[in-house]
Amino acid sequence: MIESDLKAIFDEEGLTIKTTQILFVGSPEYKDIFSEQIDKSAHFQSVLAYEDEAHLRIELCWL
Repeated sequence: MIESDLKAIFDEEGLTIKTTQILFVGSPEYKDIFSEQIDKSAHFQSVLAYEDEAHLRIELCWL
């Protein structure tokens, strides 16, 4: 996760209270698998922030 203070995105019960970004660095094959799993989630909506051959940065907006 790309966040200077991880505690700032969670409430006292461990639930997220604001959006955050997650950065994947790895092979194109694993990047695609990672992206597919993010897209399948019913817990949050994702917005592509950056992508190249080996990097994927996604903003997670919790539902």
